[in-house]
Amino acid sequence: MEVQGQESTIFENCKLLYDKDGYLQVFTDGACSFNGTERAWTGVGVYFNELHPCNISMPVEGNQTCNAAELRSALLGAQQALKMGAKKLTINTDSKPLINSFQQWIPTWIDRGWVNTRGKPIKNKEDLIHLHKLLGCFESVKWNYVPSHGGTPGNESADKLAKDGIQRISEEQHLASGSEVAYNDGKVNTSLITHGRYNLRPRKK
Repeated sequence: MEVQGQESTIFENCKLLYDKDGYLQVFTDGACSFNGTERAWTGVGVYFNELHPCNISMPVEGNQTCNAAELRSALLGAQQALKMGAKKLTINTDSKPLINSFQQWIPTWIDRGWVNTRGKPIKNKEDLIHLHKLLGCFESVKWNYVPSHGGTPGNESADKLAKDGIQRISEEQHLASGSEVAYNDGKVNTSLITHGRYNLRPRKK
């Protein structure tokens, strides 16, 4: 089977996707509900191929922002690729800030001691450092920008996995308490607590 990528033709090989130069293809995405508010929930999606056992869909712990979720998804994708023995990796993402971080900004952040021009700590520093080290374990890494919701199958699948990761928060919290709170325009079965695993807060109607 042949799959059209953003910049190259990708071929299915042993249930994994490689381009003509032997780069393993991973599609990563982060999703955030109520981004930029104290009520934000985030999830990550990592997609290698349809129903592949190394695909990931899960909530994000810690910083609940879209950028944090995009970063965490790429980190998890790189971890999975290393476990599978990949030597060359292409990370396909719709996050330009993530790509710019690794193609342009990280050398400057390292030189400054991981602070910005105002002397403030770089956000998501720990995950940035972790992923930077992981990428150094590959022979070669390429970043490929894929427009969000542009119809690229791998990106659409990663997006769905990320959104499913947010939904898992609702399901797990519902199992814990069985109460309901408002979520977007409908209802989900969930109980959100301020000090639990996801550090989430109740939605206001």
